[in-house]
Amino acid sequence: MVINTDIATIIDSNEITLVNNPSFITFMGVGDDSNNNDIPTFILTVNNAIATDGYFTITEIATDTKHTFKGTKDKSTILNNTNIFYISADNTITANNIAACILRDGWFKASFDISTSGNKIMIAGKRKNPKFSFSISDVNNLGLSYDNADYIITNNNSLYNSTIELDVYNANTNRFITTVTKSFIDGEVWFDINNIMNRIMVSYPNLLFNPNVLVDSGSSMSYNYKSKRTKDYEIEYFYTSDKKYVVDGFKRTLEENNLDEYIYNPLEDNKVNILTNNTNRYYNVGEDITANFIYNDYQLTDDFKIGCLIKYYENTRLVKEDIIAVADNYHLVNSIYITADKIELTEDTQYFDVVFVKIPTASPTDYYEISTSIRYTILDVCNTTKGFLFLNKLGGWDCYYFNSDFYNEFKTDATTSFKTLQPEYKISDTYEKVERKDVSETFVIKSMVTKEIAEWLKELSTSKYVYSIDDENRYVIVNDFDLSVADKDLFEVTMKYQLADTYNTNIK
Repeated sequence: MVINTDIATIIDSNEITLVNNPSFITFMGVGDDSNNNDIPTFILTVNNAIATDGYFTITEIATDTKHTFKGTKDKSTILNNTNIFYISADNTITANNIAACILRDGWFKASFDISTSGNKIMIAGKRKNPKFSFSISDVNNLGLSYDNADYIITNNNSLYNSTIELDVYNANTNRFITTVTKSFIDGEVWFDINNIMNRIMVSYPNLLFNPNVLVDSGSSMSYNYKSKRTKDYEIEYFYTSDKKYVVDGFKRTLEENNLDEYIYNPLEDNKVNILTNNTNRYYNVGEDITANFIYNDYQLTDDFKIGCLIKYYENTRLVKEDIIAVADNYHLVNSIYITADKIELTEDTQYFDVVFVKIPTASPTDYYEISTSIRYTILDVCNTTKGFLFLNKLGGWDCYYFNSDFYNEFKTDATTSFKTLQPEYKISDTYEKVERKDVSETFVIKSMVTKEIAEWLKELSTSKYVYSIDDENRYVIVNDFDLSVADKDLFEVTMKYQLADTYNTNIK
């Protein structure tokens, strides 16, 4: 990390965040004028009744632009003249009229807060911008007074009048991604780094093609960024971030973008939540399953390894433990796809748990759990129809098998043309010819589920990445996901989808 604290104070984003929620980086300027609390106020006082017409001029110091305001006792001259105010016999009313007249000027309206109190007019810059400095002059025949003819705003903020840029890189390859730019106005400059990362984030189900092995989930990406200030044509880098990560998931918009409860840190040796929102599931014999966890320091080590363990229970009694896989390499999000043949059930198995364990190299039998577990309760009747792999909202992969109706909606539509009939026509001629066939194919699958499973499926229905396990792991596009109440305890789920490699929709 490189940082120049003379240029900015940095509030950095979290190290690991969900890419579809905001993650802010904030730069605050340093210096005596790093806030707007001490913006000066220019006070203009109407001292006595004014007998004749007059005027005064305010000049912008930065550009020498002049703004002249005229006072008159002839109301007929005011109409359609924005820079003329009426001089009343009452000084308070005259002060109000002057304030209103000044506010009709575009520069003043955009740049200043203007108010009155009795016969006094208060003018204060809306921001600590030196370009709002001015001087008053040519006060002619008006009974106006002020302490100082020059109204001066200074700003020593280190970021004032500068442009802040973020150069974003892929941290693993050091490949440049993009540059984003903001101009400093006042207070602070912030960037939503995930607004950048979610445009380039692409996930891929590595675990589907490497079963029974702990692999990279394919749902995370690393990045870092360099920030620089451009001021008075001088460019200076002042902050380089540490390596950071985004995971392809989401929370509700206003929830904190923090995954700490899911991140295993080997130095802290903390127990974490397994990467799913459903840890109590039902299991039909023959189904495949998945499990995922986050590991924030995935460098290889000789001291221990991480493994995936299945614990089998009969009549609530633990009868067997089986380590399915041990990691050879570590990744930020680690996933395993466990095929049904690796799940060793007996007639008496009531349920089994899937959990991640830490295995010390010096004593491999002394492994211990480092995550919560997913419990699979065995169903007596096997009625599975089709299985799907979903990327869940936390960036892990979840399997779900539908258990009810499955059917296909197939439709074709022909576009034809006619030809002129010739004398030598035959009965088999293409008098009307098919020029194009449009084909649509939709699959419909249903399931009866409990309320808890229905809540989980609501989450999975939002996934952009869905794969049909029984269709050679094809990517599918879910077009409709409907959830309805079947009775007080059960819900009916209906999913309509199409294969990404469906029939050519324009067959010529």
